[in-house]
Amino acid sequence: MEGLSQALNYNVMYSPRGVIMLAHNHHDVQVFRRHVHANRLQGIDNEWLTPEQAKAFCPPLEIGGAARYPVLGAALQRRGGVARHDAVAWGYARAASALGVDIIQNCEVTGIARGVDGAVAGVETTRGSIRCRRSVWPRRAIPAC
Repeated sequence: MEGLSQALNYNVMYSPRGVIMLAHNHHDVQVFRRHVHANRLQGIDNEWLTPEQAKAFCPPLEIGGAARYPVLGAALQRRGGVARHDAVAWGYARAASALGVDIIQNCEVTGIARGVDGAVAGVETTRGSIRCRRSVWPRRAIPAC
């Protein structure tokens, strides 16, 4: 996210604050440690902290016996931050539009049109058929032509 505003030429309102995720049970420890290792494999500076290290990083944190949920460890990404989700969406939409993508709002995809060779040839929508030579499938499986 650090360079996203510049890459999209749109202010995504990124604010670097750091991100710490506290592990409160054995499952959390396993998941967060795997998360740390996966991030580090991708070059992201993430680290695993003991409860004492987490307390040193965030002094108001209660790790002792008085805590309702004990802190068993923490995943810390010091350069992590937040961005406005709507600003990110608008930034990507504007960049896609600049590349020639047509964005149609309030238009539900109801089906996929295929050519005789089985390749995607378009989409059926609540506003009619949209034919295309190429389609892009984002993570949420909403096709765009």
